[in-house]
Amino acid sequence: MNEETKQFVGTWELQAWSVVNVGSGKKRHAYGGNAVGHIMYTADGWVSATLMETGRKAVSDDRNTIQALKRSILEHPAGPLDSDQMDLMRQFYLACTGYVAYCGPFDVADGEVHHRVREALIPQMIDTTLTRKYQFVEDRLTLTATTRDMQDQLIWRRHD
Repeated sequence: MNEETKQFVGTWELQAWSVVNVGSGKKRHAYGGNAVGHIMYTADGWVSATLMETGRKAVSDDRNTIQALKRSILEHPAGPLDSDQMDLMRQFYLACTGYVAYCGPFDVADGEVHHRVREALIPQMIDTTLTRKYQFVEDRLTLTATTRDMQDQLIWRRHD
């Protein structure tokens, strides 16, 4: 592992996450500024990231009800759901849209870190590469990613 890559190794705590519309310059904070998270880089070349919106509501933990809903959706994808099933769907939708999680190998080259996603909460992230420009200043790591017309900037502090 080269010196550039070694700088990443460790656990980092999210300090700020902003999103800028490149065209308009309008800036907002992800999850309304209510985001927390950690990113971990291991010495053997893996990254694991979890970020979430604080204040998410609890969801049902009744496994039988959850499995019944899953079966119903799989067996009748266009079929009607009753009001209890719709409520459960809303609970899980809100929980999932307030959470990001993925892991996989990483590498560093030319001022960019590449997260090669193997597992993720969002299925379409699997087998993709998330490329971020990076900058280290003291105990801070800034990762910047531009996707279409949006630029995310995440500032992480090395966890003690």
